[in-house]
Amino acid sequence: MHRDIKPENFFIDHNGHIVLGDFGLSHTPKPKKKFEKAPTYGLCGTSSYLAPEMLNDALLSRHGYKYKVDIFSLGVTFVEVLGRLSEPLYCAMDQNQQRAVMNDLGVDIVKKFIKDPDQLDLVLKMIDEDPNRRPDTQEIMKHAFFKDIDWEMVYNHQYQRESILFESYQIGLSTQSMMVDEYTHPRFRQNSIGMQSNP
Repeated sequence: MHRDIKPENFFIDHNGHIVLGDFGLSHTPKPKKKFEKAPTYGLCGTSSYLAPEMLNDALLSRHGYKYKVDIFSLGVTFVEVLGRLSEPLYCAMDQNQQRAVMNDLGVDIVKKFIKDPDQLDLVLKMIDEDPNRRPDTQEIMKHAFFKDIDWEMVYNHQYQRESILFESYQIGLSTQSMMVDEYTHPRFRQNSIGMQSNP
């Protein structure tokens, strides 16, 4: 259980492949405990990406939470990436503020940012308030959004990338050319994040 999934904890290795890092808050179940059924209780992670079951003090102290908190955090990350948001969906400074923001916005707000039906179906399932209704990793991998992905190729780092030069991109207050690595697989290209070019 990672417990701190967010965009800042995804890195690109020297071959251009995305990897998840920073396992400082991760939790490993005790020996002979099934990963899917092993709860833990400590509140940790980053506000804006915490799962609802971590924000309910009564449920947290009584029942704890399981690995589906990572599914929620990854779902919120997907919304931020696929919706091209400039800040987290449930942007908050602490867990109390996040709880209030989530209660105010709900999940239907996602439809404002994501129009692709496969993307929308996937993220809505991943950020479901009820962890029992969230998909597990196998169900995510089999989702229609990933229908063109060969997971064996992903595992073996066989997808290739190409470098494309984009001219005159606005970065802060400076305008400059930049090199962007983009996977050649069409699903990655279709959903890649880009900055808006200057007119």
